[in-house]
Amino acid sequence: MIEQDGAISPENTLFVLLCFEGPDIYSTAGGLGTRVTELSEALALQGYTTHLIFIGAPDKPSVETRFDGHLILKRWSQWVSKYYPNGVYDGEEQKLYDYNESV
Repeated sequence: MIEQDGAISPENTLFVLLCFEGPDIYSTAGGLGTRVTELSEALALQGYTTHLIFIGAPDKPSVETRFDGHLILKRWSQWVSKYYPNGVYDGEEQKLYDYNESV
């Protein structure tokens, strides 16, 4: 890749993706979880530090790194998810409130 003045690169750019869905089975209800997972992984594989903040499974670590630390998964609202075990949209209003107030 040819470097140009002002161009984004892994050295000068950080991506933060906010999404209700994410890579956990618990957090995938449709195509959105798949698309945001693939986007975050593609950015990380190109060397960009990428944070993906999503409604996470209650039994997973709150923070997880992948791809040599370039992808940082941040599972949000896990304390709410614990009360709604049937997936990301179970208890949606409560999760949405927590997500909006705390992210």
